[in-house]
Amino acid sequence: MTFTGPGDEKITVQRLGQKLRWSNGQITLVRTGIRQGFKIFKGKAAQVTQEEQSKLEREFLLNCFLWRGEDRRNRLKEATVEGGVLALGYPAIRFRVPGPSEFEMFFFQDGSPAGYRYRDQLCKQLVDVMVHGEDPYAWRGTEERAGIGVRACKAAEELAPTQ
Repeated sequence: MTFTGPGDEKITVQRLGQKLRWSNGQITLVRTGIRQGFKIFKGKAAQVTQEEQSKLEREFLLNCFLWRGEDRRNRLKEATVEGGVLALGYPAIRFRVPGPSEFEMFFFQDGSPAGYRYRDQLCKQLVDVMVHGEDPYAWRGTEERAGIGVRACKAAEELAPTQ
């Protein structure tokens, strides 16, 4: 699945069993198992940082577009209904998922996924991902919408000074 962000950036997320691949075109993060993974940056594989691993685990847990049927029901088994949210202008039910942060999944009344929310340790902000129909848009931080300013999500290597 590919999401388009507010600056036309593309985020691609793929899942196969317990594995997950997340890429923004500059860096690729790969989850190979529970709290296990690696990254590919500038064509080289390296160990993921703690923040990158956290991002992978949260995407794996909360990205409701990657799960179907029984797997989706199991993800919501311990969730609580917390009210509603507008997902790209359409009403959706907001489910709080137990975890150490703001973990939420959104579903339309017909049961189809509308999006998810989590605190991204890599971007240092609350991230909403919302989809309606064929419009997979809205990879943006809640703080950005509130006028706090844009924070780009960068890998540790991208933040390091160049020599």
